Amino acid sequence: MRKIVLVALLLVGGAMVFTPLAQNLFLLATGQGYFIPSESSIWTFRATQMNQGSGEWWLRGEDRAHYYAIGDMPGSYLILDRDAAVANVSADDPATWGDAARQGHAKK
Repeated sequence: MRKIVLVALLLVGGAMVFTPLAQNLFLLATGQGYFIPSESSIWTFRATQMNQGSGEWWLRGEDRAHYYAIGDMPGSYLILDRDAAVANVSADDPATWGDAARQGHAKK
């Protein structure tokens, strides 16, 4: 029984250390305006730039398949497929995404 508990603790600890799970859980529970894009998951979404003001929401993020950037309208965001990253499109600069990006909306 002790071995099973130890293995379970190691698996949970590994998930917390090697995935963005812990940060996402914390910010979902405590952050104002923080959300995970519906195209991503709590296991894989990683915020790469956070708002510097009083709110705790991401401005840019990524996962294995996409790059994300907060849009102009509340609850909207841009999605750039990693495969769509082409010449003159910088994943770090959403202003260059243009027609390569599509619109997403946060679920309420």
